[in-house]
Amino acid sequence: MKSGDSLNPLRMFRKVVPEQFIRELCVKHGHGVREGIYSASVVIWLMIWQRLQGNVSMAAAVQYLVQGEAAELQSECRRWTTGTVSASTGGYCQARQRLPKLASVFQALH
Repeated sequence: MKSGDSLNPLRMFRKVVPEQFIRELCVKHGHGVREGIYSASVVIWLMIWQRLQGNVSMAAAVQYLVQGEAAELQSECRRWTTGTVSASTGGYCQARQRLPKLASVFQALH
């Protein structure tokens, strides 16, 4: 790993909370594993990113995602591959609302 990579918050997030870990927790606790634009990993990362940026808006977070700044979290979703991801906050908002259901999974770790 390059020295600059160790200071990259997204890379640190991926190292500490790998996608497979989140998937396994979702399956283990009976939560659906959502594919598409707003997977649990993407939603969690965007929420962290918003906080790191000084609590920027959901619109700013979606724009960050659409611009490819978190490309390493992108799935093989058709909308990514065809370049038709919307900059609307609706999908992100709905995904955030589903996240509290997933939060119980993380509480089970304690």
